Amino acid sequence: MGEGGGGIGNKFSGATGSVQLAYQQEQWGLAAIWNYVQPDTQFVPGTTPFTHGAIDHNVNAKTNALGLSAYWQPLESGWWPSVSVGWGINSTSYSMPQPAGSLSTSQSWMVGLQWTDVLQKGNDFGFAVAQPVFATALTGGVTPNDGNYVWEWWYKFQVTDKISVTPALIYLSRPLGQQTPAGESFSQFGGLVKTSFRF
Repeated sequence: MGEGGGGIGNKFSGATGSVQLAYQQEQWGLAAIWNYVQPDTQFVPGTTPFTHGAIDHNVNAKTNALGLSAYWQPLESGWWPSVSVGWGINSTSYSMPQPAGSLSTSQSWMVGLQWTDVLQKGNDFGFAVAQPVFATALTGGVTPNDGNYVWEWWYKFQVTDKISVTPALIYLSRPLGQQTPAGESFSQFGGLVKTSFRF
């Protein structure tokens, strides 16, 4: 294909490369991942509109992304929950000069807790809080205003050995991030019910 789309290994190919390392024991595990990201890769669905536009749609951008995650779980059900944590940092650079206020660094993080056998054997309760990928540094010394939070709470009912029902509540504090209109606020609250069948 000509200039402006397609190809293999060029700035129009929309490619990404990854290297991942992981280590696991009976109760805990660690993982690290590095990604090299070209534009038009649909980088992460959970980004603010500002970071999504810079990482995915600027043909002069390239992003190096590093992610770290870990989990720990107790041997038996009780007061202690299993714990999952994750953190990511992304460095975006450009092959052509960009205006001040362009994305330079973005980050994300999450913490999740889950208790098993809550009120009844087989039932689980959990919640998580996170900041999806958001800008933390911009070019030209411009201060970003892209922060946002996501909260989720769920409870899984084990109806039978093969059927479970999980209602969940989700709250997004500022999903538009930096593109939230000045002087205005915007948040979202929603719910879902997931039914799982095992055969």
